[in-house]
Amino acid sequence: MSLDFEFAKGIKKELIEYRQKDGSLHWLPRAQSFVFYQMLLQHDIDGEMTDKKMCEINRRIEIINASISKHSHWYSATEGFQHQLNDVVVYWGLTTNVSHMSMTKWNAWFAKAHARRSMENHKQYGWQNAVLKPYEQLNREDANAS
Repeated sequence: MSLDFEFAKGIKKELIEYRQKDGSLHWLPRAQSFVFYQMLLQHDIDGEMTDKKMCEINRRIEIINASISKHSHWYSATEGFQHQLNDVVVYWGLTTNVSHMSMTKWNAWFAKAHARRSMENHKQYGWQNAVLKPYEQLNREDANAS
């Protein structure tokens, strides 16, 4: 899969890139990760910035951040961030070849993608081999702990 993208014309370059002391040009991590974050959002952020668009995008961001708590992008080994609505405002006009989905289609797509990711994480950590305790035994253990 190829991701094609273009930032809005006239966007300040310091929002996207920086130069190191040696003169080499690099992307700012927040800008670079936001391009790929749009694959999760599946929402156009071009054209007129309306309340309806912003509410739907914000709803998706909140669901992503709540559902995938470890979905962070990292500046360094110790500094991370999650995308917020402010990033959408800053990078408004970023166009990609990512398909735009309606609220209903996105909800179904995200639920399926989240379930698949959860299953992959379970297999990765070996939780499929966990010993399940009967419900009654859990209740007795809770009562004994009190």
